[in-house]
Amino acid sequence: MAQAERPTNGEALQPQVALTEGQRRAAQGVLKALDTTSERRVVFLEGLGGTGKDFTIDALTPYITAKGAFVNKHIEISLSIFPSADTERTLREGHVVGSGDLRQQELLQQTLSREYPDNKLVTVPLQGMTLFEALNYVRAIKGEQPRLLTDEQLAASSLGIHEVAQMLVADPHLPEDLAVRVAGSHLGSDLQRSDRYHDKYPEAVKRYLRIEPTAAMVEITQQQGGFRQGHLYDRLGRVLKNKFDLQQKGGDEESPLFVAPESVDIYNRLLQSDAIYEGIRIFVPEVPMQDFPALARAFGLEATKQYRAQGYSDDGYRDGTRVRMFKENERKVDTWFKEPDGKIYLSDAHEGRHTDEIGRKYEQRFRRGELPVQARHSSEPVGRMYFHTYENAKSINVNRGWMVESWLQQRGLPYITETKLVGSYTYNPETQSIEPVKSK
Repeated sequence: MAQAERPTNGEALQPQVALTEGQRRAAQGVLKALDTTSERRVVFLEGLGGTGKDFTIDALTPYITAKGAFVNKHIEISLSIFPSADTERTLREGHVVGSGDLRQQELLQQTLSREYPDNKLVTVPLQGMTLFEALNYVRAIKGEQPRLLTDEQLAASSLGIHEVAQMLVADPHLPEDLAVRVAGSHLGSDLQRSDRYHDKYPEAVKRYLRIEPTAAMVEITQQQGGFRQGHLYDRLGRVLKNKFDLQQKGGDEESPLFVAPESVDIYNRLLQSDAIYEGIRIFVPEVPMQDFPALARAFGLEATKQYRAQGYSDDGYRDGTRVRMFKENERKVDTWFKEPDGKIYLSDAHEGRHTDEIGRKYEQRFRRGELPVQARHSSEPVGRMYFHTYENAKSINVNRGWMVESWLQQRGLPYITETKLVGSYTYNPETQSIEPVKSK
């Protein structure tokens, strides 16, 4: 996009990008706050995550610099985590404009009061989109794929927050109750961290939103967000945002939603247990040839093969599209892949662990009929997969188990999972249900 010509101080606000009504109002508030020479100001554009704060500052930058002010979009981080002589110089020489969320505004206020009392903090709120704007935005980004939710439902559930709208359109299978959970969790993650608004939801909604949350959203918002609350899908929004970003780059991944409703209950039980550690083992006895390329992309086997073809020994697990979608890494993860032609690729994250031996033992048990997995008995060659996560943090293992099992269910592949807390169970693609394994 072409750069805007440098405006004069008196030029009207006409940025080269389209701003929403809330962004334009906030932009005018920022510029107005710079019209003083009686004191040095830090003008902070404050809003909920995903409402376009940085986008607005980028559009304003030519106007800000024309007034002789400085732009430091992440000034709170610059001062508290990465202080520099350049940041201190701009505070001494004139006005500085930055942006951030509610908690960052509070931390910035504390830092300025303590270390830079001569710089006055002026906060400008940024409101989300109107319902009309949200509807137009949803229609612009949703694509042509049929969806469970209407455009109107998606717009209302987005709360007028761009990032939430992106989360909601990323998965066409998303039902209304999970759209509500995604919106409520996103809003709650911002408000719960704020000293001012963690228990003042009406005030926060009035200040930052143009679309009123439903009662169900408010209920979710008033609970702690993320895995701390103990509901698996409280982190769904973040996974869907990564899925949306992957789509924008021309890729995509299977839905992160479980097909079997029992799986959500199982993983909620793991999250809510008192156990600090809970390892998870998953064995997939049959991956048909038509499914194996998708598996290879999702869990990094494709990248592993590329690395080794170039003479490197790297495991590509971390480069798998699904691994990136769930923001996972290779720490304390063992993977074993047997291609349909019999070639084996594995990664062994912990020195001394015999991943290949374990994978082959699962395969032998399956062939002897010792694993109660409903196999398809295809006449074509099939691949196999063994996955083991044993991170010290329970929530990480739960995230990884969710990542793998939801993919297998979306592809309709049978598998067996073994955990200490909930025991062993299998997935039956024909009934789309979880079947517990009876202990002998």
